[in-house]
Amino acid sequence: GARHIEAALPHLRELALENHQDATSHDLLALCEAGGPRVGVTFDVVNPLAVGEEPFAFVHRLGARILNVHLKDYTVHSTESGYRLVRSALGEGVIDWASMLALLVRVALANKVFIPDGSTSWMSFPSRKHLMRPPAVSTRMSYQRLVSM
Repeated sequence: GARHIEAALPHLRELALENHQDATSHDLLALCEAGGPRVGVTFDVVNPLAVGEEPFAFVHRLGARILNVHLKDYTVHSTESGYRLVRSALGEGVIDWASMLALLVRVALANKVFIPDGSTSWMSFPSRKHLMRPPAVSTRMSYQRLVSM
């Protein structure tokens, strides 16, 4: 929590906490405020969906606290217990990329962008495997869509 952030700050230029699939924008904003102006967020565009939050609302709430951006897209599949998120190439999922990129430029203009390669371990569950492309194919498609926008 905040105590650990305070201990790390003297050794860091800035600290960017990623919005993995377990923290809301409210949670991260509270940590940023506790840590001070050098604490921000690495915004993974689709991860808010995992905590029932809308990605555009997340960006509006965190604004200038967004220090890095991970571009990623998901499709959403209904299940008996709710929904499952499955990684897809940019533009094949649920994110309106023209609108998202325009918003990110307004609130995080000078920040870095990272396109994950899709090789994270949670993607290896057998129930999801039939819905995935090989990581290199997905990354190449994402990059091609991004530069064409």
